[in-house]
Amino acid sequence: MKQAAAGFTLIEMAVVLVVVGLMLGGLLMPISAQLDQRNYTETRRAMSDIREALLGFAMANGHLPCPAISVSDGREDRAVSGICNKRVGFLPWSELAVPKLDGWGHLYRYSATQVFIDATPKVSLTSTPDILIKTRDTTGTAINLTNTSTVIAVVLSFGKNGRWSYSDQAIQAADGSTTNSDEDANASGTASFFSRELTANTAAPGGEFDDFVLWIPATLYFNRMVSAGQLP
Repeated sequence: MKQAAAGFTLIEMAVVLVVVGLMLGGLLMPISAQLDQRNYTETRRAMSDIREALLGFAMANGHLPCPAISVSDGREDRAVSGICNKRVGFLPWSELAVPKLDGWGHLYRYSATQVFIDATPKVSLTSTPDILIKTRDTTGTAINLTNTSTVIAVVLSFGKNGRWSYSDQAIQAADGSTTNSDEDANASGTASFFSRELTANTAAPGGEFDDFVLWIPATLYFNRMVSAGQLP
């Protein structure tokens, strides 16, 4: 009986080379790029969970939560009367039992139409949202991505550059740019926000942009509220 030939076959060697090549490719990717990708993925996943937490809160309580009391206090800022003391601020993370910070260590910004966060009067199927989401078309012109009767709440991550964001230590990041007008609009927005492709190009219409914007459509909100017995 002939003994099996010792060593690797050409096919086995080819497989080994492919595996080694893939491993080297991963190692050659800058560590910063790997961290960025992880942060992007974690933030998007967290924001999806936050939307479900907001809807779950509304289904249990009959309304969305108020923004948080402060940078350090994640409870909702609600008056004894049931009215929210503000409609825009930080996400009420402790009220929702969700992460306080995005992947880069910045607090999430949160805004909602007042009628959908106040406990009284009770929201109804005729309650009207007032938040507008904008984007830019292929020519760079600002256009409406939604209209003011379709979005009731927005959650915003200030992304990697974190301009205008707050850290866990209550320190606000400086803007540091004169070209990022769409990020500026998001930082000061109450009922109007930009959502567009991420870019580091300062010459792009609206400037560089790395904000993540997630919104709750009125149709989704009303469907969940009806299914929970909170409406009509």
